[in-house]
Amino acid sequence: WLLYPLWEHYLITGDTNFLRTRLYPLLKDMGHFYEDFLTLTDTNGHYIFAGSVSPENQPAGLHVSLVNNSVFDISGAKFALGALVETCHILGVDQGAGQGAETWKKILDKLPPYLINADGAMQEWAWPGLKDVYVHRHMSHMLPVWPYRDITPEGTPELFQAAKVVLAKKDAYHETAGHGILHGALVAAGLKNGQSVNKRLLQLTKDDYYFASLFSSHNDRHGIFCADTCNAVPGIMMEMLVSSSP
Repeated sequence: WLLYPLWEHYLITGDTNFLRTRLYPLLKDMGHFYEDFLTLTDTNGHYIFAGSVSPENQPAGLHVSLVNNSVFDISGAKFALGALVETCHILGVDQGAGQGAETWKKILDKLPPYLINADGAMQEWAWPGLKDVYVHRHMSHMLPVWPYRDITPEGTPELFQAAKVVLAKKDAYHETAGHGILHGALVAAGLKNGQSVNKRLLQLTKDDYYFASLFSSHNDRHGIFCADTCNAVPGIMMEMLVSSSP
């Protein structure tokens, strides 16, 4: 996911020299990593992310963080491998039978699908028996909504609806971590939910996340000097106004 802004830079500028010299080598390293890491498959032939984390959260009733198939990890692989294969075609590299582009496309095609749980919500871990915990400041399994734009109302309507259920579950409790409020607002903008964005932005001003200097705090009531809030709000504004994809 750290490479995604570099991919966006290429999409915006069309700078193939940047793509060839700066981003392609990093994406290729990721391709080699997934060749080594993804070796086990489930009964459906999908790769298993054996040793997978959804940052700071754990499945309900299971006091273990390292489990299988976090959407955080699956979505990162889907982006990296997809961008790598597209880059190979754009640059005309790693082509031909048995070459890199073919190998990475085969891995991409065998990534596990996202799942929807009994609540109608998109699961944080795409693995049977792992149940979700909604009361948590992180929304790591919403990366396919933002920033990847992999889940859209036009392309994946069922997953889009399941992501909306996740947001509603998150909105049902009072979050106090500024970055949690903000990540939720970015996701809400991606889900075209103006009411949720409005609620979250108003919370930042009503509950004292800003100091007199307009610098921000990590928690409400000026708790912990931290730049998360003041750096992210402009991004939320832009996401509310404009959304685009290739």
